[in-house]
Amino acid sequence: MVILDSLLGNSQRLDGGSMFGNVPRAMWERWLKPDADHKVPLACRCLLARGLNGKTVLFETGIGAFFDPKMRERFGVSEAHHVLLESLAQIGLSDAEIDVVVLSHLHFDHAGGLLAPWQADSPARLLFPNAQYLVSRACWERANEPHARDRASFIPELPALLEASGRLEIVDGDYSKALGQSVRMHFSDGHTPGLMLAEIVGKVQHRVRPRAAQRDRRGRRAVPRDQEIGADRDIVSARVVGRKLQIRAGREHNIIDSAKAVIIRPHFGPEGIKDAQVKV
Repeated sequence: MVILDSLLGNSQRLDGGSMFGNVPRAMWERWLKPDADHKVPLACRCLLARGLNGKTVLFETGIGAFFDPKMRERFGVSEAHHVLLESLAQIGLSDAEIDVVVLSHLHFDHAGGLLAPWQADSPARLLFPNAQYLVSRACWERANEPHARDRASFIPELPALLEASGRLEIVDGDYSKALGQSVRMHFSDGHTPGLMLAEIVGKVQHRVRPRAAQRDRRGRRAVPRDQEIGADRDIVSARVVGRKLQIRAGREHNIIDSAKAVIIRPHFGPEGIKDAQVKV
């Protein structure tokens, strides 16, 4: 049996207008209420899978605590400590017990949690010392040669650290060497080239209701299904791939309503959803 845990990492507060692109404020402030500085709360959520192909697997690491105080303030990171490490400790695990880390892409709000918390006069250092790191080839190439538009989204030191670890696997196809047939990869260029969406393969034994983060207090969808963030390169492409994956999850995992598939959305606000455990 595979046990899935939804875990919180560090959280952010970013400008609501930049997050929701061309959506009028009158609409998006109903989904996420801004503060006096027009910023909205965003989570950096991760998924832990235990017993997956006999391994403990972490999907995403969040933004972490690698920023120095000035950069932490600029990007609205709420906590100075590494929240994901605390979340792991709460379920009895340390970063040394993670066997595989799967990264959808290498933007700092998804990969920053790979690094130890910032310390003055100390170089960047990788956590998860026993884990294999999985990254798609297109994402790896983009991180090494970023475009001017997204250069600031990457951590300059990270590619060299991952390569030097000797535990980096570049994923080219539907399956990785580390996880075999247990996880199927899907790829989208909508947000960043080669973004890797991971699908845990297998039949769901327990039907799961949509998480609270996707519903408001009246049970309505909190954020419309077709709404994407302003940072996406190609909204249509991103949405098409996401919807196909949701439909596949419903069809292949015996969920009658595909909207009830367990889909982890990393950036829903931290107060919108509680950490939860699901058995599949």
